[in-house]
Amino acid sequence: MRIFRSTLLIIAVVFQGCNGSDHDTSQSLEDRVRLTVGQIDALEGIEWQLANMIVDNHEVTLLPESTVTFSYVGDGKVAGLASINRYFGNMLMNGDGEISWGEPGFGTTRMGGPPELMNQENEFLKSLRTIRRMYLANHTLTMESENKSVKLEFVKRR
Repeated sequence: MRIFRSTLLIIAVVFQGCNGSDHDTSQSLEDRVRLTVGQIDALEGIEWQLANMIVDNHEVTLLPESTVTFSYVGDGKVAGLASINRYFGNMLMNGDGEISWGEPGFGTTRMGGPPELMNQENEFLKSLRTIRRMYLANHTLTMESENKSVKLEFVKRR
């Protein structure tokens, strides 16, 4: 019964009121729900856009002309756009919701672009590999590294 209620809560949080145009990525710790293996499937098919990136406890300014996305596509597979190139990989989640990433890492397409976008892409992919937990609150999917020095905040994309 507890798993059923948790799954319903996740589904309700994911699908609640996404009609507003403004996204508030600030969230209190009490409002967010840590995603576990039984709840991750609620994210399947939803595309999330990176709104905030913190690396080594410092906010990274995202380039305004860039788009960085994350999607859980099911069966432990993830994919998205890393600024210029598409990426894909395998996400492993244990029963407590601890995340690890399949080896050898993420595969990507191999297009080139402006150096500043390539740098942002490399920083994002490097940061994503350090993620160990995911939380969901309102319109925000937050990912954190083990020591919380890396934090990626995504908003639901339309």
